[in-house]
Amino acid sequence: MKLWIGKEKEGVHQGFKTLFIGSPDVTEKSIIKFAESYNVAQIYFGAGICTEINCGVVFKCINYFENKDMLITLETDIKDFDKLIEFSSYKNTEFILTVTHKNFSILNKLNDYKTQIKVQSLKGDKVVALTDWTKFKKVDINKLKGKTYEGDVVLIE
Repeated sequence: MKLWIGKEKEGVHQGFKTLFIGSPDVTEKSIIKFAESYNVAQIYFGAGICTEINCGVVFKCINYFENKDMLITLETDIKDFDKLIEFSSYKNTEFILTVTHKNFSILNKLNDYKTQIKVQSLKGDKVVALTDWTKFKKVDINKLKGKTYEGDVVLIE
């Protein structure tokens, strides 16, 4: 699946009418055409489980929508973020960094009010960040069907 439209179901922009880009082969012309014809609030690159992002297309879309109140979201695995960091200086661009681990399913067993989550890197440029588990937005993935949620409409297969 390359391109679909629906309401954002995850993160801080839940409810936004969104054009999801799930392939690096989708052109900026298609993205612009569908974004404008469907009057979306967000264009979401890397949709469908962190698909590859075409930086050339992202750059063209950012420039086209720069003064048009369009949010451009880039979802990527944290290990690939360095390939996209150049886009962080644009005011209409946001990131979702995905961290995947085989043991994360144990988080479903946590007592929400007694647990904090710590993200850290103690090598190179060190970073430690901590937040209460209750601050995470839990997503109901029971309505996820493959790469799309119930109600999404596929525009380009």
